[in-house]
Amino acid sequence: MSDRPIPSSQETMPQTSVVFSSILGPSCSGQGQPGMGERGGGAGGSGDLIFQDGRLISGSLEALMEHLVPTVDYYPDRTYIFTFLLSSRVFIPPHDLLARVGQLCMEQRQQLEAGSEKAKLKSFSAKIVQLLKEWTEAFPFDFQDEKAMAELKAITHRVTQCDEENSTVKKAISQMTQSLLLSLAARSQLQELREKLRSPAMDKGPVLKAKPPAAQKDILGVCCDPLVLAQQLTHIELERVSSIHPEDLMQIVSHMDSRDKHRHHMDPSSNFCNYRTALQGATQRSQTANSSREKIVIPVFNLFVKDIYFLHKIHTNHLPNGHINFKKFWEISRQIHEFMTWTQVECPFEKDKKIQSYLLTAPIYSEEALFIASFESEGPENHMEKDSWKTLRTTLLNRA
Repeated sequence: MSDRPIPSSQETMPQTSVVFSSILGPSCSGQGQPGMGERGGGAGGSGDLIFQDGRLISGSLEALMEHLVPTVDYYPDRTYIFTFLLSSRVFIPPHDLLARVGQLCMEQRQQLEAGSEKAKLKSFSAKIVQLLKEWTEAFPFDFQDEKAMAELKAITHRVTQCDEENSTVKKAISQMTQSLLLSLAARSQLQELREKLRSPAMDKGPVLKAKPPAAQKDILGVCCDPLVLAQQLTHIELERVSSIHPEDLMQIVSHMDSRDKHRHHMDPSSNFCNYRTALQGATQRSQTANSSREKIVIPVFNLFVKDIYFLHKIHTNHLPNGHINFKKFWEISRQIHEFMTWTQVECPFEKDKKIQSYLLTAPIYSEEALFIASFESEGPENHMEKDSWKTLRTTLLNRA
């Protein structure tokens, strides 16, 4: 990490025992140390990669990009692929990275073609497609950008053009493209649905002028069983969480410095020890649970983002020698990966359409509207509260 002082125990984040192994499913091996693959033709000078105890901890952006690209005798570890693709967007747009990866791949292909090594050429083509497949599966929304999609098409076209006899590669490219388009279409549909369901915060004026319908005023009129209500809320929360993607989280980190207005809930001085202990216990139970109910873990999202932001702020992106501080991004990637495993759990509870409809469509009250509702439910009891209530009414009625 960087040379900054280590934060006190009050501010450090709890370490979990989760092994950062698989990213997208059981096909990911991840048994070796991340980034341990032997790559031929390593870069020299400022492009060297620095390892510590067999673990990649830093390197120039160019060297890290080269470490991503396969060779005839090398293929990067999947945890490295995920971590680099996740963190690279802090330094370079995905479409620019894809263009550079394509250039490096084509340079190697030209060398193999010049040597007339068809067997090696066929193997290398398959590795290029595999890398692209892992990229499109882990971060499909990098390809919403027209430039990125154009680069992807250009690379796959060159691969098939240079290796027209390899039907296996063509089939893999076709399957990859179809899966990518389905993922992009699914996200587009989800965004449209969320826009339809999203109700604006209720203004204060209507609250003062007319009370909401009885069906919307009291949840007890819809569901009087707290367990059933909790199960329906779990459905909703899991659906919301499952729509969060790794690149969304990384975008929060990379743009947080300019968002000073979010600094009241990003302050790292609070420790939330009880919450962290409960979350750690829930995580451990989830890993060994036989019951589908115990597999569900829904973290407090603001605190999760705060932890990622905390990591981002106390450790620099670059080391004094100009290298990218990749050790920092290993840890950010590990935490984001852990979060993503929680989003893939299926909810075992039966949906109740009536309760779901209420929870998703009931009006959302603003901060001031909640104060008004509180005063209407329990009238002001002292002079200070009466003055506040009078001021609120006057201000909001004038505004309406």
